[in-house]
Amino acid sequence: MLSGCEYRIRSGPTLPALLASAAIPGVFPPVSLHGRHLIDGGVTNHTPVSAAIELGAKTVYVLPTGYSCGLTVPPKTAMGSALHALNLLIVQQLVDAIRHSRDSCDLRIVPPPCPQPIASYDFNHARELIDGAERATLRWLDDNVRLIDGVPSSLPPHDHGDADNHFGPFWQNRDREAAF
Repeated sequence: MLSGCEYRIRSGPTLPALLASAAIPGVFPPVSLHGRHLIDGGVTNHTPVSAAIELGAKTVYVLPTGYSCGLTVPPKTAMGSALHALNLLIVQQLVDAIRHSRDSCDLRIVPPPCPQPIASYDFNHARELIDGAERATLRWLDDNVRLIDGVPSSLPPHDHGDADNHFGPFWQNRDREAAF
């Protein structure tokens, strides 16, 4: 919490490690462990593909939650806007991690549901979100998912204006190396 450095717990009691992993800033307090004040590791490495590879993983499965790519209007509250922006940041970091790690291991990314018209923090629609994720996973298992540079088309920023092209103008008009 204090330094912002990634910290990997490799030994010790399980319960404090799990509590630290779930210590979402602003929701739960930091957990004191190994002389540090630990919070959810997603703050420094949301989807720790790099950590899995460094620890020797040969195959890494990633189940991203995606983001609310199907919203038709911006969130109305400051908190809603902040959470949506945070989700966009997380997705950008994941796309970058995939692009940088795809040659280092067998990286398998389950595409998130798309289009997603429900805000990620709207827990009133949990059943719909779970069902959508299940459908996306089943399509992925059937190999009917479009990948570009190893990234599911439903993950990076995209436009739903063209049903045949989830990436829309953003993806097409940018240099591949500079896109993310």
